[in-house]
Amino acid sequence: MLLRIFEITSSLDCTKLWDVIPKDYLSDSLMALFQRQLSDTIRSIVVEYPYIDKDYRSTYYGFYSKRHRSYDKFCFRLHFFEQPIASEDVLPEAVNSYLGSIVLRPTEVAPLGRTLLSPRAIKGFNGYLCETEFINSLNGIELPVRTFPHTMQDTDVTVCAHAVCWMIARYYSERYSVYPERLTYDIASAIKDVSFGRTIPSRGITLGQVSEILDSIGFYPELFVHELYMEGDPDFFHDILYCYVESGIPVVAAMHGKAHAVAVIGHGALVSAVDTITALNWSGQFLPARRCCPSFVINDDNRLPFSFIGANEVSGNPYRLSDVDGFAVPLSEKMYLSADNILKIYPKWASGGLVQLGAEETYVARVFMTSSRSYKRSLTASADMDPMLRKAQIELPMPKFIWVIELSAPTVYDRGQVNYRWVVDATANPYEEYPFLMIHDSEKMILYDRTYRGRMYEVEFEKPLTPFTIFKNNLMRYA
Repeated sequence: MLLRIFEITSSLDCTKLWDVIPKDYLSDSLMALFQRQLSDTIRSIVVEYPYIDKDYRSTYYGFYSKRHRSYDKFCFRLHFFEQPIASEDVLPEAVNSYLGSIVLRPTEVAPLGRTLLSPRAIKGFNGYLCETEFINSLNGIELPVRTFPHTMQDTDVTVCAHAVCWMIARYYSERYSVYPERLTYDIASAIKDVSFGRTIPSRGITLGQVSEILDSIGFYPELFVHELYMEGDPDFFHDILYCYVESGIPVVAAMHGKAHAVAVIGHGALVSAVDTITALNWSGQFLPARRCCPSFVINDDNRLPFSFIGANEVSGNPYRLSDVDGFAVPLSEKMYLSADNILKIYPKWASGGLVQLGAEETYVARVFMTSSRSYKRSLTASADMDPMLRKAQIELPMPKFIWVIELSAPTVYDRGQVNYRWVVDATANPYEEYPFLMIHDSEKMILYDRTYRGRMYEVEFEKPLTPFTIFKNNLMRYA
């Protein structure tokens, strides 16, 4: 039931919540997070109690009900709005100002439960992230919010890595019907490897056990460990991470030195490629697009959602990108060709004589994966792409997932455009001579219909290509 409506003028007014919510549910430390991180654009908070939260109930019946201390079975749920709400009669008119919800559990330690907050509810958020739509219900009114889910570990059943796996599982189950919903207790009990001792209560889990959890949900996880990429370019490991994040695939990032894990779900605002090349004194033919991306968006279960991690300390976050020494990627079955392989493959085509790039000394290389369905949908709306190039790709048979390499002159990249876009079969073997579906330069394109081996066509454009808009379907921009 709707318990109370609070009108506030800034996040500092969140202390009003203590009028109706005990500190077992809303601790001093959590209140400090509310005041520090919630946006001052929030004008109303609606308190709902008693609320039955299925995630908390799963841990309640699986663990908390077995303790000597008694725990409440019910939770509080907070709803946030950008407009003042004088009474519940106004709720139907406030749907468009809805910023999401937070569940508060009676666990005293880390009481923040299932959190579905819009990035607009977080103070100063500016970046790109994975998101999907969730529907909350309050007094029979449907309240949609687009976000990436978040929760805190409860330190008993779940630790940070469990919480991150839950976030990813809930995101995928809400976005794609093929993935089953997993409650928090389901996530914790999915681990069968007890070589480190009992799994509940948990003392922490390994990256291998994270892979086991992801596998139990229906993913085909790929693990990347920093020490395997120490030779050569020291930033190559983070370039791999960027490729998956730019693909709209949330990643479980492990920081063993910090005994912590976070979900990497997007990246921060981009910086100028022209300025980056100057600052780095870059002389290579290709500048990885990650160099124009100074930070990643993370969900850290010690904070509210949508904080940042970068090469340097960001907004008081104690973690840095260098702390990430391994990550697990929840891949679909038919995503065979890995990011580290595609990053090594594409430069060979530019130097192999198949295509001739322009006179730029350096091109920004943005590498990502997407579904062929999403890609072709974007092509139909790509008004500034050469009609022949667009039509050829729409008609070309493609697998379910593809890798895309976008190459841009620095000034073109800063305008949000590309000079060349190459499409690669994500089911290809990395040792194939030609794993691509289409590559091109300004004068011609080479099409490889891989459903019929050996069918490769070279088609000349009627006129030289001009830059066209980058692909934008994987991540949503918030500023």
